[in-house]
Amino acid sequence: MKYLKLFEGFGKGLEEMNVEELVKYGYKRGWFNHGTCHINFDDSVDVNGNVYMSDNYLEYIPINFDTVTGDFNIRFNKLTSLKGCPREVGRNFNCNNNETLKTLDNLPIRVGGIINFENCGLISTKGLNNVVCDEFELSKNNISDLTGCPKHTNRLILSDNNITSLQGVSLTTSILSVANNPLQSFKGSKIVIEDRNGYSNKIILDNVKLKNTIDLPSSMDYISLVESEFPMVLRRALMVNIKLNKIIELQDYYNIWKSDDSINVPRFDMLIKEIGKDCQCGGTEIIECEECGGDDDECPECNGSGETTCPDSGTYYDEEDYG
Repeated sequence: MKYLKLFEGFGKGLEEMNVEELVKYGYKRGWFNHGTCHINFDDSVDVNGNVYMSDNYLEYIPINFDTVTGDFNIRFNKLTSLKGCPREVGRNFNCNNNETLKTLDNLPIRVGGIINFENCGLISTKGLNNVVCDEFELSKNNISDLTGCPKHTNRLILSDNNITSLQGVSLTTSILSVANNPLQSFKGSKIVIEDRNGYSNKIILDNVKLKNTIDLPSSMDYISLVESEFPMVLRRALMVNIKLNKIIELQDYYNIWKSDDSINVPRFDMLIKEIGKDCQCGGTEIIECEECGGDDDECPECNGSGETTCPDSGTYYDEEDYG
């Protein structure tokens, strides 16, 4: 990639240039997208505008940035370090698809929009709890260590990693995705799903094999369970819209979990009956079967009728449903 190594008119490699030469080179390469650069007394550079250094096969950031008012884009390179990244970014920080990146040292301390580290080979979230930003995109890495996980953000995407435990995670967010992870429990975590800046309260558990719901956040409006595995009774309770927060609220009082995390069937029956007391229709309303959508003539939930009664009626399930 000779055109990256030499600067026309100087005959120098990037590592040989001074800051003025690097800024000129950046303008020539289109890195600053018509923005304005200011060189500080310590040779750091402020940019009023966006920085686009993507797709340049860079192994390091040649300029020591301080503040960037717009987007900072360094995606699709071969970076091994974030040294040189700005201290503050006004909009989005895009570093995705740097598969050789192993550490988050030198990350900006404040980002106005999204921090994107999708597909970067990261193994840990260490350092993110010191960063202020709107959203974190951390999918498609090798993250197993959540030490330093952010504590407050509007959206945290951790799908397609190697997360087995959320032990010690303390988080307040609107949207959390841990889809496609070998996660079995939320035990030991303190996670609050709440409305932040107009986001819907949602947790995404697609293709996750949880043993139970005992430590799930209770305040979400929506839960996604595509190809996930729950004990069947919990899955049915969720599918027919029995409020998950009610199960979580009452699970300890009714002692619905055995020591091996399996369901205590009689106790769970009592809990469901208690939830049914609050039903507005008394269990008489006819609804479309959530199990099959009315499309399965052999559906065990509705016996092929396509309809079931209100899920809050307190109706008991068979023993085999509690697997």
